[in-house]
Amino acid sequence: MIKKYKDKEWLENKYWEEELSKTEIAKLCNTGYSTIHYWMIKLNIPRRSQSEALKGRIFSEEHINNLSESHKGHMPWNKGRKDCYSEEIIERMVKSHMGQIAWNKGIPHSQMTKDKISEVAKKRIGINSPMWGKHHSEETKEKMRGKNSWNWKGGITSLRHSIRTSFKYRQWRDDIFTRDNFTCQYCGQVGGNLEAHHIKSFDSILQKYEITTLEEALDCEELWNINNGITLCKKCHKKLHKRMIRTKCQSKL
Repeated sequence: MIKKYKDKEWLENKYWEEELSKTEIAKLCNTGYSTIHYWMIKLNIPRRSQSEALKGRIFSEEHINNLSESHKGHMPWNKGRKDCYSEEIIERMVKSHMGQIAWNKGIPHSQMTKDKISEVAKKRIGINSPMWGKHHSEETKEKMRGKNSWNWKGGITSLRHSIRTSFKYRQWRDDIFTRDNFTCQYCGQVGGNLEAHHIKSFDSILQKYEITTLEEALDCEELWNINNGITLCKKCHKKLHKRMIRTKCQSKL
């Protein structure tokens, strides 16, 4: 018997016509979110934009109450107070929770809040610290930046970060997941927290072609070859790197 979520027409109707979320569809089918996500990609069903996904789903009274309570739970100094937030701030918190804006954007701290932040800073940093109440000079700040920093390693960290946050890297990773059917190639886990692993290490490719800029990385074909990638769950990926590090250390003995 064919599962309902494998039927493109049925799945498309639930998602677009009835405006159900992938989580809600998963509950109807007694399966997981990752399964619905996988079949939507496989059946080439486009996903809603964030604004469409949030349409009609914000500012319910129950949601506002739950959200304000959850925020209070992170702030022991005001826990249990019912007059902590104005309606405007609660709305901002809801928008922040739904990924629209930071709830406190444009709202200055009250003097009471500033005093409490100061008290926490004194406890964590220590008022007896030699740098308490002082600021670095512009000359010192310049020495701490970029190539002048004692921790400068040739810019490789910022380069790797730029590459891994680029659109091309996300596309490469998604192509690996799709090819491997969203399945860990070591333990066989389907869906969940998956990661794309470079078989030939990421750093070795950068060093081989002496890549120093993002533009050079984007033009390097070997870096984006999907045959050099494999899908692993987070646990197996961690084990693999531990094994690789151990083997590398033993080879130097």
